[in-house]
Amino acid sequence: MKRFIPRTMFGAVFASAVLMTASPASAQVTFSGGGGGNPDENVLFQGATTGTNIFGVTNNTGAQVRFDTNGTGQVISGANSSGQARITPVGTSTFSALNISLADATFDAFNDLKFGVDAATDGFIMLTAFGSFGQQSTTLALGGNGSNVFRVQATGTNTLTRVLLQSVNPTANFVDVAQVRIGGVVDNVGTAELTPEPGALELSAGGLLPLAGLLWTGRKRSKGK
Repeated sequence: MKRFIPRTMFGAVFASAVLMTASPASAQVTFSGGGGGNPDENVLFQGATTGTNIFGVTNNTGAQVRFDTNGTGQVISGANSSGQARITPVGTSTFSALNISLADATFDAFNDLKFGVDAATDGFIMLTAFGSFGQQSTTLALGGNGSNVFRVQATGTNTLTRVLLQSVNPTANFVDVAQVRIGGVVDNVGTAELTPEPGALELSAGGLLPLAGLLWTGRKRSKGK
């Protein structure tokens, strides 16, 4: 794991990174420099793929993982390197943004994401997590002399739907993003559609229970005849 080193020219951003790196115990999502252990699934590409949106697959659940360049128009290529996914730019030497999500982000979710980033020079990376908690962001130091490992984890019963990686300064854009691992993949398709709306819950509690009482009273009267 690389040690985060402050750079004077990015002092204001680094101060933000220092304040936000250590997540409080009550945080709904934590950001870190990788640490020990790995999420339980590896992301792989089924052959080389190119575009502004590309898709990989997890090796256990077979869930589709989407990578896109967040509307920047930058084209990326996905391939496997040493048995793990690697995303690189096409037509340029670097790219500045990458979204990582499951293919159906409306319903599908996960709780753990780990990846490595190679940057052109020293700088900073902004990580934004989206999920059941809304969204939370942090800014961390990014070294230009090797792979930087980052991890985003939802805590408790919270889940993630998307993680956005953004270079804070253009000179430290991403050369590649690799070694992508994901954990706690859940498929909520169908389940979300069965969740009652607040009005339906009110009907259940305020309407169905009195109705059950009326039916019970009617049965007692019927038996009394």
